[in-house]
Amino acid sequence: MSELNRRLMTRKEFLLDAAKGALTMKCLTLAGAERAWAHATAESSPVPTTQLTREPRYSVKPLLTAENLNRFYQSNWKSPGFAKLAAEARSDLAAFLDRHFTLTREQSAYLKDRYKADRNQIDSFIDGIVQQTRKHVESKAAGSPGTITPVGKMDCPEGSSSKCLRVSLVSFEVEYCWCG
Repeated sequence: MSELNRRLMTRKEFLLDAAKGALTMKCLTLAGAERAWAHATAESSPVPTTQLTREPRYSVKPLLTAENLNRFYQSNWKSPGFAKLAAEARSDLAAFLDRHFTLTREQSAYLKDRYKADRNQIDSFIDGIVQQTRKHVESKAAGSPGTITPVGKMDCPEGSSSKCLRVSLVSFEVEYCWCG
């Protein structure tokens, strides 16, 4: 066999290498190679210091439950934007809840039909949370200023009693309680 024939690829080897190359390119595309290539070929682009990853196409919002309300509250009461979130909830509760939570059909129907009748009760509930949180922050007390729980689930340490504000949101009733 001549040297030239030994160096030439067979059709089978060529197709196998092409398939490997196509699979590699598909994996790189999934891993964000398109963004990396665009960034690398842009004129005067700085060297990236963070790993390039694919952004999610949508974010998953938690279902509107007492536990998820409490998670949202606990992660936001310390932030400087808490007053803005509370004002947003008070001014347009439906938009606020839709922005931060997934609503069931019953909850969506409630916000469209019956919310206006219960608005004063819900607004006073939100105001109570804001006032208690403000008092807690001003006193620089340790721990959380309170929790949002299903009705009757608050436990306080011995020597203190719980104070609660209660509101009914169509499919569940919640209360905001703090120990005092």
